[in-house]
Amino acid sequence: ASNTLRCYSTLAPFLNEINVRKHYTGSPEFVEEIKASFKASDKLALGSSQIIAFQKPDSTLEELFETTTQRWTLQWLTKCHSIIKDVASALQALHKSGFAHGHLDPAALGCFSSGEINVWKLMELGHSTKLGTTMSKDSFSGFYRLAPPESITDAKKPAESDASVVSSSDTSVSSFRSSKPFRKRLSLSSTRKSRTTPHARFVPESCLASPAWDAWALGVIMAQAFVMNGSVLPGTGITDKLVMDRLLKFDAVDVEKITGEVRCVAGVFASDLVGRLLDPNPETRLNSMSKVLRHRYFHEPVREIMKPKKASIFGKPTKVQEKGEF
Repeated sequence: ASNTLRCYSTLAPFLNEINVRKHYTGSPEFVEEIKASFKASDKLALGSSQIIAFQKPDSTLEELFETTTQRWTLQWLTKCHSIIKDVASALQALHKSGFAHGHLDPAALGCFSSGEINVWKLMELGHSTKLGTTMSKDSFSGFYRLAPPESITDAKKPAESDASVVSSSDTSVSSFRSSKPFRKRLSLSSTRKSRTTPHARFVPESCLASPAWDAWALGVIMAQAFVMNGSVLPGTGITDKLVMDRLLKFDAVDVEKITGEVRCVAGVFASDLVGRLLDPNPETRLNSMSKVLRHRYFHEPVREIMKPKKASIFGKPTKVQEKGEF
């Protein structure tokens, strides 16, 4: 069957399989996509051998988003709970292997069925970047809409001096520093007072590949699952320019707006997790997928998650927060 998952540690048997699929089962576009991914300069090193696996998804999260409009039902919230957990688990394995996905978005998340069990997995790993290396703009075909705020700069401002660079020699997953320069986010009020209109520009090469890059994308995807297109949420339905403008000015006030919308639909724990993933500062952003998976969002029944509770992400801790979400 064309959807059977197979793994290869050497090139020869993989090419034999491709030849069979090319003549009998797989579409030419799918075959070429597999070949392009296999020829990527960096492949996932799992154990002592280099292994790459291929499987055609039954559907993608992008397709699921396009066909789902009622995002407040118990069925949808339960499905999101399972999807987000699968994605976080996959990112955890990827980061432990020493790579950042870098291109995470709903189209890169596929649903694979095995009998009655559905599992969501990462796709498009051909452009994965080694942790600690510079993100390359060449690996993006235009603007990456789920890019984190630290990858956006104001082209009308002079370049940041080296004194503003924040870096760390510790390259462990749990404490990885996500970018060379951490630029202070512009508040909405300060932007309005500025005499010149900022010109947002996507500069991924100013950042290092890190778990924090993927954590931001996971936060955006999670927020999109509950609120679709919020008033400040970077995502679908708006132009690239508007996304970049939002990211350039993104701050704690914007996070409060997004988490408030999530809280109304999915409850306090989902709201808290989204707020931690969308921290504008990559240095304090929740970037460890191990910690993400220990969050109370994944350990409470969905009906309990939906119960309205008062919680503040940036203010004084509530009783819920004092007990700890992790």
